[in-house]
Amino acid sequence: MTPAIRADPALDGLAPLPPEPAAAIHGLAAAAGLLATLAADAGIPALCQSFASELRTVFGADHVAIGTIQLESRRRETIGFSSSVLEPGCLPAELPIEDVAAYAAAIEGDAQCIPDLAPLVLNPGTDIARAAGLRALIRAPFTLSDGRVGLVSVASLQPGRYTVADANLLRDLCRPLGLAIDRATLMARAATDRAALQDQAARLQRVNEFLSRLNAGGTPAELAASFAHECRQLFDAGHVIVMTFDVEARVARPLAVDSDVVTLAEAPPAGLPIEQAHSSILARDPTPTVTIDVREDGSRSWIHDRLFEHGMFSALRVPLRTDSLLGAISVWGAGTGHFSEDDAEVLGGIARPFALALEKAAALESLAASEAKYRSLVAQAQEMIIVVDSESHRIVDANLFAASQLGHSPGGLQGLLFSDLAPGAAATLNAHFRAESDGVSLLEQQFLRADGLALEVEMTAAAVTYGGRPAILTIARNTSDRRALLRERMQAQKMESLGKMAGSVAHDFNNLLTAILGFAGLLRYSAGLEGEDRENLVLIEDAAKRAAELTRRLLSFARGGQSQFGPVDLVPVIRDTVRLLEPALLPLIPVSVELPSAPVVIEGDRSQVEQAITNIVLNARDAMPAGGHIRIALGTSAGSAVLTIADDGPGMPEETRSRIFEPFFTTKVGSGTGLGMAITYGVVQGHHGEITVDSAPGTGTTFAITLPLRDAPA
Repeated sequence: MTPAIRADPALDGLAPLPPEPAAAIHGLAAAAGLLATLAADAGIPALCQSFASELRTVFGADHVAIGTIQLESRRRETIGFSSSVLEPGCLPAELPIEDVAAYAAAIEGDAQCIPDLAPLVLNPGTDIARAAGLRALIRAPFTLSDGRVGLVSVASLQPGRYTVADANLLRDLCRPLGLAIDRATLMARAATDRAALQDQAARLQRVNEFLSRLNAGGTPAELAASFAHECRQLFDAGHVIVMTFDVEARVARPLAVDSDVVTLAEAPPAGLPIEQAHSSILARDPTPTVTIDVREDGSRSWIHDRLFEHGMFSALRVPLRTDSLLGAISVWGAGTGHFSEDDAEVLGGIARPFALALEKAAALESLAASEAKYRSLVAQAQEMIIVVDSESHRIVDANLFAASQLGHSPGGLQGLLFSDLAPGAAATLNAHFRAESDGVSLLEQQFLRADGLALEVEMTAAAVTYGGRPAILTIARNTSDRRALLRERMQAQKMESLGKMAGSVAHDFNNLLTAILGFAGLLRYSAGLEGEDRENLVLIEDAAKRAAELTRRLLSFARGGQSQFGPVDLVPVIRDTVRLLEPALLPLIPVSVELPSAPVVIEGDRSQVEQAITNIVLNARDAMPAGGHIRIALGTSAGSAVLTIADDGPGMPEETRSRIFEPFFTTKVGSGTGLGMAITYGVVQGHHGEITVDSAPGTGTTFAITLPLRDAPA
């Protein structure tokens, strides 16, 4: 049954116009176009606008308006409009109180037909249409799923243009409109939800990418700068600042700024009191906060006025926490209410891993600074510092001084076995650490240089951890020079003692020889001696004379002999001494001599110097019975004359070399007194000089005598 048409109360007494069959036929033809419009996938504004335009065509109307009404609040919303006489927005957004009853009646009445508006007294809303010249009006309601109701109004400038049949047709055409609007609303919500989900997914992806970049490391400042930049992109912010808090000192310091209006260089270099920082509230209550309008919360810091000038009034503040409060992040946006609670939740979620990364970076930076300081100290140390892996016994680190002392290139010690460097030391270290794992011990070792020479070292060793593995830290000092100096000093003391003893013995022995030679001389003139006795007496005198000569040598060793010091030019002394020795050397042992053209004058005794040179040369001859070469060179250095005598002989082992200047020590079996080199040593010492010998088996022997020049400065 077709519902009755309920006319506007103002139409009482007016006869309805007869129906026009042509309108029904025309409506049936237009229905397909209207339904096609409603089936289109369009938004609500486009849908309602198209529907309004189609209705104008169907009814030959001059004005069509589609609106929704909330009767309780009297709110009207125009959602479709097509008119040749009225402008969009002409209808008020709030219904006049007089229109409420009329609209309620129209909606409840299913459809409405007003053949002519002119003679009627209508409500204020309809008066707008009449004032625009509209005369005929039909209206039909529709409903929406959200509880709102809608009303479609079709009007014409021609009075009596519409009939009840037209109103019925409008009613039938409007019935699917509510469903189409509901469908469009659902589609719009779905699109909004999809966009929100896509935005959330994109934000989540950015967050995940950022969190993964945190693991890449960097300094705290670098991490903070990257974080501030990410936050600007993530929250569409205009200013982000990362602050650190020194809670004990109550100081807040900017760590990074990413902003359109300020740079980190403009921040207070010494920081500012926490109470003056915008994020100081987080020091009291470390909870993420969203501020809709910062101007209303009463806080002020060094940057607020600048941000306000650029229209930034919204703020999002989140603490940086691990086990303690490290600082805060402040994010500023344009206008008011820029941030939501969801934004606070997202920023709070990434703030903790950032705080952990920041704490780790600070620890690594501190460790790097400590390691750099350690490296600097180790690099500058004048000790051999070597780290050995406890399990593999391979060298894992060594300073440059160690590489230099041991004849290796920088880094050349790494990877070598410690036993290659110090044979037998690994067993010593293991035994030491089994007995005293935490102790530090002084060990005497020999280190082998890259060229095979041995260095005497004193080494301390201690257990450490290196690179997360147990290791042994060794610190070694080269004691070869010190030990050589100690040996020389002991040799000098020994020679001094032997000299004193030899002088005392020679003096007493000389007194005895004086008596022997004296009485032997008296016996020679005795008339009672037979020929054989005289021959025996001659033998006694010869033996005594030889003993006297030995005594003279002992005294020469002990006291340097009877010295007659004066200017001595070493050039002719060496030339003359070699000339005198040539008969005893040639042809098996040639002597080459290098002498300067200028005089080399010392204060000394010529005969004693000749004796010292002779003793060394003859010893070299005796060491080379099969032949060889002797090289003599004279030069000057640092106010001293330097005389070197070298041979190609078999050389000497260390034991022989260390005793060569001892009285009565000789390697000549059956010959030699062992006083030649002792006398040479005494002569050099008596001339305030030094004598050294360098020799090893198979390398020959080189003596070096250093004597002060006569006119050299004291």
